[in-house]
Amino acid sequence: MRSVERKFASARDLRELEPQDVVVFPTEAPHGAEYATLSSLMLSGHLEELKLDPELPAADLGSGLGVGCFTLSVHFKKVHGLEYDYRLVMEAEVLRQDLGFDNVVFHHVDFLKADLSGYRVLYLFHPFRENFVPLMAKRMEDIASGTYVISQVFNYARPSIFTSSLFERIHPLEIGSDEVGDDFVTELITFRRR
Repeated sequence: MRSVERKFASARDLRELEPQDVVVFPTEAPHGAEYATLSSLMLSGHLEELKLDPELPAADLGSGLGVGCFTLSVHFKKVHGLEYDYRLVMEAEVLRQDLGFDNVVFHHVDFLKADLSGYRVLYLFHPFRENFVPLMAKRMEDIASGTYVISQVFNYARPSIFTSSLFERIHPLEIGSDEVGDDFVTELITFRRR
């Protein structure tokens, strides 16, 4: 994965990286979208605790190089990656074939405009910066009732996007550090659309 990420990150960014650091680089997607890796172990652990039906169709909104999709595919039988940056879609497809993830499909599409009605699980890792809260709040209003959204969205945006009138928090239920302190913490929280 690191070797593929290096194709897109600038030389300056790579010089400053430590081995444990997250690679972040701008993408060709609109609204200041950036690629950033996620902890597949954190996501997998969260999914194990959720115990959702593996038959539920799942999608990663802003799938990048596919790490989220590959993690979701261990827990769900059908996973789609929705990514605007065509270069990342092509690289993710090469990785998918090399790694043998037959239950993952990547789509070159803007998830803000895509039909999400066929998915019952959505994964979201704070995919862009410009107008994020209003655009994502509108997008989440449009998803089907009963859809689970696994969110790794920054704390400052979460209350406006996952309003209590539209969503119920289902995991974790207890109050944690996501509700205090740093506005830019991105803990995993799952909501269900009412």
